[in-house]
Amino acid sequence: MKAQDAPLRVSPTDTIAAARFGRLSLEHARPDNQKLSTLSKKRPASSEVCAADATASVRSCDKAIAIRTSIAASKYIKRPPVDGNIPACPPLTSEPSVSVTDGRTLFPDSYGPPTPEEFKEGLKHRRRPTESLYLDIAQSIPGLHESRSLRQTDYMSQDEFTAEIKGIYAALVMVEAKCIKLDAAQMSGTKNLSFDQWQALFAVHRTLLYEHHDFLSASQHPSTSSSLRKLATKYSMPARMWKHGIHSFLEVLRRRLPDSLDYMLQFIYLAYQTVTLLYETVPSFEDTWIECLGDLARYRMAVEDIDMRDREIWGGVARDWYSKTSNRNPDVGRLYHHLGILARPNAIQQAYYYCRALTCVQPFESAMESLSSLLSPLTKVEPERAVIPYVDETDSMFLCLHAKMLASRYQEPGSQLHVYISTYHIWLDTQIRRQALKWKDHGVFIAVTNISACFGYGHFDNCLSKAYRQEVKDSTNEEVDSVLDNSLYLLTNTFALVLSRENDFNVLPHVHTMLAFLWSIYNLTVGPAALITKVLNSIPWGKIVDFLNTFIKSEPIEDRVAEAGRRGSFLHGAPKPLPEDYLLRGLVWCRGYFVSGWFDEKHDEESRLLELPSTNKVRIDRVMRLSICLSQKGNFISFDRSRKIFLKLNDSGSIKARILYELQ
Repeated sequence: MKAQDAPLRVSPTDTIAAARFGRLSLEHARPDNQKLSTLSKKRPASSEVCAADATASVRSCDKAIAIRTSIAASKYIKRPPVDGNIPACPPLTSEPSVSVTDGRTLFPDSYGPPTPEEFKEGLKHRRRPTESLYLDIAQSIPGLHESRSLRQTDYMSQDEFTAEIKGIYAALVMVEAKCIKLDAAQMSGTKNLSFDQWQALFAVHRTLLYEHHDFLSASQHPSTSSSLRKLATKYSMPARMWKHGIHSFLEVLRRRLPDSLDYMLQFIYLAYQTVTLLYETVPSFEDTWIECLGDLARYRMAVEDIDMRDREIWGGVARDWYSKTSNRNPDVGRLYHHLGILARPNAIQQAYYYCRALTCVQPFESAMESLSSLLSPLTKVEPERAVIPYVDETDSMFLCLHAKMLASRYQEPGSQLHVYISTYHIWLDTQIRRQALKWKDHGVFIAVTNISACFGYGHFDNCLSKAYRQEVKDSTNEEVDSVLDNSLYLLTNTFALVLSRENDFNVLPHVHTMLAFLWSIYNLTVGPAALITKVLNSIPWGKIVDFLNTFIKSEPIEDRVAEAGRRGSFLHGAPKPLPEDYLLRGLVWCRGYFVSGWFDEKHDEESRLLELPSTNKVRIDRVMRLSICLSQKGNFISFDRSRKIFLKLNDSGSIKARILYELQ
């Protein structure tokens, strides 16, 4: 057999390159080491299929994920060498000549290398990748297989771009309508689908994904005009791709588990690869792609109930994507809700993320359902007897207290709830001592959750929530009392217990969080005076003074810190953000606390939460600056600049204590 007639096993590099030049069906373009899915092992060589009212025929094709090449990326793929010893890919025909299976060659012996002129001709008339799907849904989607040639973009005019995009969009709309119709029918139906029907459903949704990819790649190409680039936003193409091309079909597959498990896994991989390619080549919708990738990873994690290691890996992948997009959009509560779902089985972190989602600048109301689902089993349980899997007794009691407040079981001041809170604080002191360094993050979670309770867990009728959203000008004392009494009691008494642990560096993040909240109360420009007075009067100012002066005794306040606090610039000249800063950003009561550009420096997820030996010193300086700033805003504490100590005002007993302190 001649060299050019020898059977060829295509390597990954050759396959991609061949696909680039339009010489090989992309449906057959896959690396040799990629495993065939369960679906492809079951499939016959050719089958006639039918789904719903669509009369369709789907040709046999390898179900491994097709390698896609976009318009934007095509110029980076190099042309494969052509000589007499290496057979090149055959011209693209309307029918695949050979089925691709493991252990078989791709081309018959009769294929030889094309001439350079044939390569150039193939470049001129390269078909779009979607046309290699070999779908023929003639009656339901007419014209889907009409050839639309796309020349190299370097030679395309704006008119040609416009015509190509219009053609892609026309096909996209037809496929989208078919997907919507089929998904609606399957969501309402209960009849089991045959193998051929699943194949047809999978194929039409894959086609829709590819059409979206082509539309976005063409419309967002650098050579297109600004008006063409705006089309994707005008017609909400990324959202439509997720809703009709991915999410609706995933829900159909999820409802029919476990029969649909193989199809669901295959479609998740296909969608994940497609969105990843868009993330790399269409950066104008980067935030959307990141969130989509997180959602797909979460779906993959959810369907994995056998290999717990795979489940953990995909959960970590989803967390990474959600953390990445939440850093870019810290005010969006929906992203924190996603992180809360992934925080299982850590119930304290779950409650923290749900509360954060409800009290951020753009709250996510659906997080209330998740929070209620987490806490509702505890509403009828005595806090001392509350038991949550994987949660210690102290945290179980804490969540039980919030469950009762969320359910409004105790409205009257001085109710049994206050007795439960006192019992909880006894256990909390032991927990702080036992957890040591771990309580730094834990303390922030508890503080944010308690503050969220004062906001009515984000309820828009809550007067504190209205004040921060500047929707209220006045309110009666009775309204303030009924909303804040129990939640404020839990918040302030927990704060008082934490302050009693003097010289404990592990409680500083909790103290910092509470002082930041007090700073925001002082800076409320709209809100009833009774509300602000009630909150400030309930704060244990005396314990704050004692706590601060204890640290001053071992770590005297530097002049630069005192001056920065006096000017109110408690972040000016400070090093990189503290770990808890990332846990507070985006909250409605932290709006204005962080200066512009405070989070601009890039830090990965691990390094930014790392507690270095210098972190304690930075945190103490921040707490002192905040406290000095607060001393200038109200009549509760003052700062003696000459002696550099704090004094509590309007309390002769406290002043006497300060005199004794100075004499020591």
